[in-house]
Amino acid sequence: MATTKKCSKRGCRNPVHGRGLCLAHYRRTITGFLSRSYSHMSERVRGVGVVPHKQKYWYGKPIMPREVFYEWSKNHPDFLKLFKRWTTAGHPKRLAPSVNRIDSSKGYTLDNVEWITQSQNSMLASSVTHANHEAVKEVYRLAGVSQ
Repeated sequence: MATTKKCSKRGCRNPVHGRGLCLAHYRRTITGFLSRSYSHMSERVRGVGVVPHKQKYWYGKPIMPREVFYEWSKNHPDFLKLFKRWTTAGHPKRLAPSVNRIDSSKGYTLDNVEWITQSQNSMLASSVTHANHEAVKEVYRLAGVSQ
């Protein structure tokens, strides 16, 4: 009978998916975290798994190469500080490092990205959505069009 290797993290009984760690623990390493972050960025740019009506906003935007993203991130003081804080706090989602596009009309390029917390990025996204909604309402009002 074949035995399945278990995660090398103390007390974890999950099967190993690579590097001696289960997937949950690997994603909490710097390399695992960056791998998942880059995959999510790439999916947005390619329009994979995106709500169909939002696909047009993402599809075709530029994205830096994976190796450039890793190198930039591993040497970025904000990322390192946020990653340490997230890890020390026990990995709460709100404190997870998150890539923010400074100008949302542009892609994931070195001159257009920064590291902030997941919580900050969510607040920025909702404030932009709210601001855009308010701007549309004002245009309708000025044009005399009822919604």
